[in-house]
Amino acid sequence: MSTSTSDSDLDKKESSAGKSQLAQILESKQEESSSSREHPTERIRSDSTPTSHQVDAILDRNLDDMGEILGRLKGLGMELNREITDGDELIERIHRKAEDVDFKVKVQTKEMNRILKK
Repeated sequence: MSTSTSDSDLDKKESSAGKSQLAQILESKQEESSSSREHPTERIRSDSTPTSHQVDAILDRNLDDMGEILGRLKGLGMELNREITDGDELIERIHRKAEDVDFKVKVQTKEMNRILKK
């Protein structure tokens, strides 16, 4: 009996069928990123030696990218600080209310003990 597909083709189909969709997406993303030259270190790698002007342009582009990233990080840090401050205020209010309730429970306990002893 002859088959139209080879054993290696069947192995590839079985392995891709056994992979999760997430694994397949990750593999495709890795293939895309390995083929692109967008990483800053890849920008200066080329077959020819870059000129001073090209190096300056690359450095400027990298510094601009870093500035944008740092700006986003600053915004995230400030937002996180605001959320922590709001959380601290909420915890402080809860703490004050818990102390009030604790005091009232102690007073009620003393009152109940006094009533039960009579």
